[in-house]
Amino acid sequence: MDLKNRIKDFILNELSLEEGIKDLREEELLLEKGIIDSMGVLRLLAFLEENYGLLLSTEELNPHHFSTLKSIAELVERKLSTQQK
Repeated sequence: MDLKNRIKDFILNELSLEEGIKDLREEELLLEKGIIDSMGVLRLLAFLEENYGLLLSTEELNPHHFSTLKSIAELVERKLSTQQK
């Protein structure tokens, strides 16, 4: 399973505040639409650290990076590419 789908599955199965949500579009606004809340973001951070060894700087902990599935996946991919160098 690729990175984006793993994150998507985690959001849908572990964080989603909406009952019965089955899918998530890449550009869907997660916080604004109430799909996840601030506690969900913290759980997502723990998931990313545990599964990808990702540690984010204070600057990276900004709502823009966690607004959509696409923005989360791009942040993780960017961090993973810089950690591998």
